[in-house]
Amino acid sequence: MNLVIDCGNTNMKFGFFVGKQLISSGSTVDDLFENIYAYKNEGHVFKALIGGSNHVEDDVYDELENYCTFITEADNSMRFPIKIDYNSKNTLGFDRIANAVGAAFSFKERKMLIIDAGTAITYDYVDRDGAFLGGNIAPGYTMRLNALHNMTELLPLVSIDEAKKEDAFCGKDTRTAIANGVFSGVRFEVIGYTFYFLNKNPDGLVVVTGGDSDLVGDLIQRNVKIERNLGLIGMNTILNHNKFS
Repeated sequence: MNLVIDCGNTNMKFGFFVGKQLISSGSTVDDLFENIYAYKNEGHVFKALIGGSNHVEDDVYDELENYCTFITEADNSMRFPIKIDYNSKNTLGFDRIANAVGAAFSFKERKMLIIDAGTAITYDYVDRDGAFLGGNIAPGYTMRLNALHNMTELLPLVSIDEAKKEDAFCGKDTRTAIANGVFSGVRFEVIGYTFYFLNKNPDGLVVVTGGDSDLVGDLIQRNVKIERNLGLIGMNTILNHNKFS
């Protein structure tokens, strides 16, 4: 059984796979080890891949070593099952590679725009052959809200939960102006990217993932798939491709 752990900027996410099939997933350390204990009692052994923009705590890693026959940490020297057409491969985030692999193997032979809405929002492109072509990085919802507060003297901090409640064109006070400014900014950004992409690629597909995928997915009217586990699927594909023993 494969175990993949995606350590993001804000949250951890894990998935257990048998072959290509995702059996279970979760986002807390307690859930992770509850699953390990349950599957171990069923006779499963584990190979693990850990990746993402962050890392697991040392005590968690030490505990994983007690249950996994093999653990590797992702890096860009690994073998990938798709072509990476990117000038600075050493600085390319593994999460973006995993998303591209997950999309290429889940939705084959289509040009794709992958939108990962998390701490940052990434807009990445995959061609019909599954090659990663590159993309763009923008601040996510919470990062924008935090920046307005942290980089000014007077603007208040508006939480994403508060901002979600506001959906108007024009704010009527400072807090609603911030909330609407951030949400409208992301809205027009996403609509702009998808309109441009689908205008050039009418049969293309927009794949949305990430912690804020529900917010972003609702903004796209056609040719869209929401796959919250895209990165996990890609990591499992990469783990299988490398055939670690």
